Amino acid sequence: MTRGSKAKKVQPQGKIPGTPHRRPTSSHNDNMADGANSSPTASPQSEQESPPADSDPETQLQYSGDSILISKFKRLLQTELNTVAAKITDHVTQEIRDLGQRTAAIEDKVDDLISKTAEHDIQLAQLKRQLTDMQDNLEDQENRSRRNNIRIRGLPDVIQNLQEEIPQLLKSIVPDITDSQLLMDRVHRALGPRREGAPPKDIIARLHYYSTKEAIMSASRATSHLEYKGHQYSIYADLAALTIQKRKLMKPVLTILTSHRIRYRWGYPFKLTFMFQNRPYSATTAQEGLELLTRLKLQQPTPTTPNTTPRKSSSERSISPLWRKSPMA
Repeated sequence: MTRGSKAKKVQPQGKIPGTPHRRPTSSHNDNMADGANSSPTASPQSEQESPPADSDPETQLQYSGDSILISKFKRLLQTELNTVAAKITDHVTQEIRDLGQRTAAIEDKVDDLISKTAEHDIQLAQLKRQLTDMQDNLEDQENRSRRNNIRIRGLPDVIQNLQEEIPQLLKSIVPDITDSQLLMDRVHRALGPRREGAPPKDIIARLHYYSTKEAIMSASRATSHLEYKGHQYSIYADLAALTIQKRKLMKPVLTILTSHRIRYRWGYPFKLTFMFQNRPYSATTAQEGLELLTRLKLQQPTPTTPNTTPRKSSSERSISPLWRKSPMA
């Protein structure tokens, strides 16, 4: 061998100068194969916690220290997160509990209000019935106090001496009546100022005997034309204002009865009575009377549109709670 061949040594392929040559082991080859077959997106944590197998001891020690720090940081962070989560959970739980208590208190108050409202509805219905009864009784008492009165309408104001003129007028209607039967307790014009251009006020006469009043009313209904000293007039019963208003509302019923030649009469307290096919019937309101005539087939039923069910008034609608209480934990 020559000197030049001794001085130049052939380096093995792939060997780094200054490092001893190592033969790859089977496990190292397997790891490389596994790394080649594994996902190319490995987690940074696995890359940091597992140093290369061929690294020196110092590098492995550094990697081991980093892993310990990361592990401690993870435990510390997890502890803090658990503490914060527990605080949030406790706070939310307390808020829900408070809301539940407030909701329960509101439900109790609403239940009390509903109970009171139901009681008030019952009391209002009772008071309404009592008020209606009192109005009917008052109306009846007023009509009873006027039962001997007659109201003469149409005589002008030129007829002034009513104490002498009215008896003569009544005798012209009932010639057979005596002077003693024509005894009048009082006679006067209707009270209140007379308006400009208004017709003359009615004359109200209170007869002492009820039989005399009935005889005069019967004679006036039988006479189609009443006239006194060239003035036409008419005679009516003196009634309470509320009774007159109710009678006006009954006009549709009276029109149908008159068209069928059915005689009717007024009752007290207020009601309309008539006979049909030898059976008595009565009604207190126009709606009730029209419904009665429809059932008796005295008029055609009025056409109604669909879904026209009458709505109940607030006093007829009962109020009940919209929920049920559930026991709280």
